[in-house]
Formats: sequence, C-alpha cells, structure tokens
Amino acid sequence: MLAIINSLHTGGAEMNLIRGARELKTHGIEVTVLPLKDGGELREMALQQGVDVLSAGARSVFGAWSRSWPLVEGWMYGGALVASLFHAKGSRVVWNFRHVPIDLGAESRTTRAILKVLPHLPAPAAIHVNATMAIDAHRRLGIAADYRFIPNGIDTNHFRFDAAAAANFRKLASVAEDDGLVVHVARRHVHKGQAVLLQAMRLLQARGRKAVVVFVGEGTEALAGDAATTGMDPRACRFLGVQSNTVGAFSAADVVVNPSLTEGSPTVVAEAMSCSAMCVATDVGETAEVIGSTGRVVPPGDPVALADAIETALAMSPQARREAGAAARERIVSRFALATTVERHAASLRQACRSR
Repeated sequence: MLAIINSLHTGGAEMNLIRGARELKTHGIEVTVLPLKDGGELREMALQQGVDVLSAGARSVFGAWSRSWPLVEGWMYGGALVASLFHAKGSRVVWNFRHVPIDLGAESRTTRAILKVLPHLPAPAAIHVNATMAIDAHRRLGIAADYRFIPNGIDTNHFRFDAAAAANFRKLASVAEDDGLVVHVARRHVHKGQAVLLQAMRLLQARGRKAVVVFVGEGTEALAGDAATTGMDPRACRFLGVQSNTVGAFSAADVVVNPSLTEGSPTVVAEAMSCSAMCVATDVGETAEVIGSTGRVVPPGDPVALADAIETALAMSPQARREAGAAARERIVSRFALATTVERHAASLRQACRSR
C-alpha cells in the first residue's frame, strides 16, 4: 500500500501514520510512505522502525506513479488530492481525514481550495476519520463517501509514566519539584488555542495561583512574544520548541492542557493519559469521548472556563491527581490501544480492496 501525506514533520496525524505503518506489517500489509514535502523530524524515526519512506517531491510522485499499487491511502487533504490521481492507474483509493472543518474562514487558503476540489473527484472506496464529528462536517462540504470511524491508536507500552524522565523534564524546563506544572504539547497554530491558554494562565496569576506553563512543540518558542503582550510574569512561562520524547513532559505535568479551537481526535491528550496524566481540554472533536470522567472538558475559546478547570486540577491533592491519572491510563489501555485500532484499520483496508 502507498500512503501519501503532506510531510513527516512532528504532528498527531504523522505519528499515527508511522506507528500504524509499522504495526500493519503484523497484518500482512506493507506500507510505503510518500511525503509530499521535504524534511520532517519523523522521517528518520520511520526508517529506524522499518517503515519504507520515499523521497519527497515531484520526482518521487512520478516514480510512485510508475509502480503498481493495489491500494493508495491519502492522509489529510493534500494527500487525498494526490492519492486521487491513482484512480487512473486502477488503484483502490482511500482518504484519511484527521480534522473537523467547522469554520472555513479559519482554514488556510490551500486547505479551502482543496476542500472545494475534493467533492468533484472520483469517490474513494472509503474515508477514514478519527472523529465522528468529522463525518457530518465533511458531508456538509459535499464530500460524500463511505465514512469509517477509526480512533487514534496509542502505543501504551511507550507512553507510560516514567519518574526519571519526569525529573529530567523539570530540570530541562527549570521547574522546581514543588511548583505547579502545566504542560501543553502541540505545534504553534491558531487552531491549537495557545492564545487562549496564555489568557487563562494570566487569569490564574491574577488570582494568585502559582504555576508554571511549559509549551512544547514546533514553533512554540515564538509564543514568548504573545505571552509578553498578555502581561504574564515571564518567570511563569517556558517555551521549549520540539522535544524528541514527550513522555517526560507528560509524566512531569500536574495537568496537561489541550486548548484546541478545533480538533479531530487529540492524539496528545490520549498520549498524556496513557502516561497517567490528568488532562484539561476543550470540547472539540472526540476529546470528551477520549477523556471521559478522568479529566475536565471545557468549551473552546473560553479562557475563564479554562482557567477555572486548570485551577481546580492544580488544587487537587497529589493523591487525587494520581488516582485520576491511573483512571486515565486505564481508559486509554482499554479503549484506544494501538493494536486494537490498527486491527480496525487493517480490516477496513482489506474491505476497500475487495469493494470493486
């Protein structure tokens, strides 16, 4: 199978593709990954895990076109667009959407343009989504197909509490052991709601709540300027950029916050829960279903509600947070383990190959 994706930069969709490609081998499905753009921190990781990755760019697309692929899966909108070219080769085509397009005005011009084109392309054999809300959202855009919900799969053996990694992360971030630690892990993007989180943390400072917020992810270093405009105490913020191993961040956190304004299914929340972290997140996509009663879910774009939820979590006793974290891990292990979701993905891919 050929899997086409925009890039292999660190992100939830990209991580799920690499992990899935690795595990699909156990189901007899060999995956070759074609990134459309050069670079990406995950390329080397994919190769180390035995995933076949082609070079990026037009030459590789033409090279892939010259080969025979029984099945092509286009990940996200750019990947779906390019994957559709393989209908002409007789390949079965599947799309994989990892986003819920609620407000097109908030999307990039490229995304809006592709979303206008997709309804006019040959229908794929199936569209995989990681959020049930994505089905109606895309149907409203005229994208009609056989939608199949497959939740994100979490490698619960890798994502588990690690005391040593937690201590190392606090040292890296210069956060004392007894300081309240709020962690946010995501690339810098307006959809990720980092501005709302900064506003919420400023409200907590005004209330006298002492806590340090640490931002981890591509481009988060640039958030320092945004923090300054809110009037936040700079001593209460850390901006670490990309970190190769987020287990330490999740294990060290008193609370992991995901303030997204729109989301499919937040991989980072499930990974944090798998590390026994208590999570506060916004009610977007499948977030509420992932968290259940193990954390707190608030409306998106509401800094006051977000601040209240973070403050409540920080005010809990360490024992209460540990119990919440243990329940969070159990929920991920029982419902979102990688082996379970990969099995569903494999079954759907086989069905797509048979449906001619």
